[in-house]
Amino acid sequence: MKLFIALLLVVTGVLTAAPGTAAPYRQRGFLSPSRNIGCSLTREEARCDIREHSWSAGKKPSWCHVDWGYGLVVTRRTRWLCASDSAFGDNRVLPYGHTARIGPETCRSRRIGMVCRNLRTGHGFRIARASYRRF
Repeated sequence: MKLFIALLLVVTGVLTAAPGTAAPYRQRGFLSPSRNIGCSLTREEARCDIREHSWSAGKKPSWCHVDWGYGLVVTRRTRWLCASDSAFGDNRVLPYGHTARIGPETCRSRRIGMVCRNLRTGHGFRIARASYRRF
């Protein structure tokens, strides 16, 4: 019982030692082995951009005033990316067959493309040079 109280005091001290501080922001960036797909994972989203592809994301919506249709992002649902930045900032390669995960967001590198999903909702996407699929 004394050990439990001591641990409780230590934990309480740690939690109250820095009021108002948020949990550290974690992000992981990586490339497909072909280096044609660049991805970024956070606890809130999985995003992949693609350099070369043979498909179209469709007409750019009027509300998007920056780049459109070069990537997909999944949070609670999957959507086309409207952004002015890129997920190609990291040079680490995620080998085929390997999975990266932060919280509920995962991406698996496969020969058929990068497959990312939100494990809580089941929504996600597969993006590759020849095709894409949203689910």
